[in-house]
Amino acid sequence: MVSVLAPTLRAEFNLSNGQYAAIVNAFLATYAVAYVFAGWALDRLGVGRGLTLSVVWWSAANMLTGFARGAVSLGFFRGVLAIGEAGAWPAFAKAIAMWVPIEARTLAIGVCNSGSSLGAVVAPPLVAWITLRWGWRAAFVSTGLLGFI
Repeated sequence: MVSVLAPTLRAEFNLSNGQYAAIVNAFLATYAVAYVFAGWALDRLGVGRGLTLSVVWWSAANMLTGFARGAVSLGFFRGVLAIGEAGAWPAFAKAIAMWVPIEARTLAIGVCNSGSSLGAVVAPPLVAWITLRWGWRAAFVSTGLLGFI
């Protein structure tokens, strides 16, 4: 979403290239580190609770991004989002390994990955439409709400 809204966010917060890169890197660096801990947490929480926690965390953090007031808070909220998002991939892989019969696991992984790709296709026009109609803050809040649904 941040990439779709980059021109709007850069104008709103008067972000330099370096500041925008720092915001993107806050997400990426946190995501890389959180991935390691996500697997550990999922093993302790169980896949059902862990996946639920990841989706709730991810959705809430996305909504919080709509309340950013500058580069620091925007970077912080994106980093918080990365923590929840990092749990989703290991959770779906473990859920498939535990809950899907062996002969259907490859199909299940394909469906999960296709859903992610479909989201990447649907999200940009949806985010752009919401932003044009109600503003960029509404785009973060409404897409976060979708995660709770």
